[in-house]
Amino acid sequence: MRVLTVIAVLVVTLSASAQPGVQSGPQFGVRTGGGICNEVIRTMRDEWFDVKRLLSTDRGLRKPSERDFSCVHPGYARQAMPKHVPSMALQCFEEQGFVFCCDRSLRQCATL
Repeated sequence: MRVLTVIAVLVVTLSASAQPGVQSGPQFGVRTGGGICNEVIRTMRDEWFDVKRLLSTDRGLRKPSERDFSCVHPGYARQAMPKHVPSMALQCFEEQGFVFCCDRSLRQCATL
């Protein structure tokens, strides 16, 4: 029951606080743990070689664990600048220097 309560709080927090234009930068991410963006995180890890060039200038950055990612509300993709990534499964974006990737349907988004 406690896990479901935590998941519900994360979903409500994500919905309430992640409105485009209200906040900027990495503050609008929400820690994963409730399955909110697990699929896109898995895809980002699978395609890490291509994704890491967008997320970091550190070319030696090792493949992060799922806990290192944060979910981002897909609504931010509407106003963000698309970034090229050779992935067929991901679309990546940049908003005020903050880079995040989403699935092709823009239902789940995440960043480091």
